[in-house]
Amino acid sequence: MPALSAAAAAIDANAMAAPAPAPSPVPSTSSSSSSAPVKVYRPLNGPAPALPEVNDADFEPTGGELHAAFAGQVRKREKLVDGPLLTRKLRDEAAAKDMAARRARFPTVRPNLALSVC
Repeated sequence: MPALSAAAAAIDANAMAAPAPAPSPVPSTSSSSSSAPVKVYRPLNGPAPALPEVNDADFEPTGGELHAAFAGQVRKREKLVDGPLLTRKLRDEAAAKDMAARRARFPTVRPNLALSVC
């Protein structure tokens, strides 16, 4: 049993003598289409900074916000009701254009996840 304690003491002494090196940003080695490197940072040493107090009144919409939201809903409804009827070809073209815009904005979401038109 004393040999086990000596080995444990040697391991503890080695761990105390050489501090762990600070992690440096590590470039990504994955085959993703993004060429931006992945950076790894150390956690904070000490308490996290205090968050500002949030008042419940900050989450209540103002009159202007309610008016803008209602006006937007009215415009959307009028566009659907009073707008022209679209043929299947026009709907498919609009959906393809929307999908192209989504793919341009979000090139890769997940490798095996297919985006669908909602």
